[in-house]
Amino acid sequence: MGLPMHILILHFTVVLVPLVSIATIAVFLWPAWRQKFAGPVAIANVAMLALTFVTVRAGLKFKDRFQILGDKRTPGFDHERWGKDMLWWVLALASVAVVVWGVGRLPNLPAMVGTGLGGVVAVLAVVTIVFTAVAGHTGAEASYKGIIKGSDKKINQLKTTPPTAK
Repeated sequence: MGLPMHILILHFTVVLVPLVSIATIAVFLWPAWRQKFAGPVAIANVAMLALTFVTVRAGLKFKDRFQILGDKRTPGFDHERWGKDMLWWVLALASVAVVVWGVGRLPNLPAMVGTGLGGVVAVLAVVTIVFTAVAGHTGAEASYKGIIKGSDKKINQLKTTPPTAK
């Protein structure tokens, strides 16, 4: 349809990764939920890893497109760095979620071990949410900051000098 893939899929990433991370926190911190839902949530985290990987790769291709046209500053505000770092955190969360799911299936696992591992997963999930939010924010800022400033200026002009009726 003519739009770069990054623009189309980034919305899924910035919405689904935090939602899956929140679900991951809930599932891995409550033992009853961990027993029932650890597998599906671990698989969902692996899916988020794939989605994030595709989003980052598409972003790099999008950046290349701008550089071919001579643009040296896109993406601005460290968006690329935050996106790449986010990918590593999503990888860590997915990997640990799968490992904790596997360890949680061991018979006679002390409850304290499950809770401790759940805590590690929860911390990784929180960090993943933060990196997702900052990567999304810096991308939006790089894309729309100039447009918003320009529209703010026009809106303020219209407030002080309304258009005349014809």
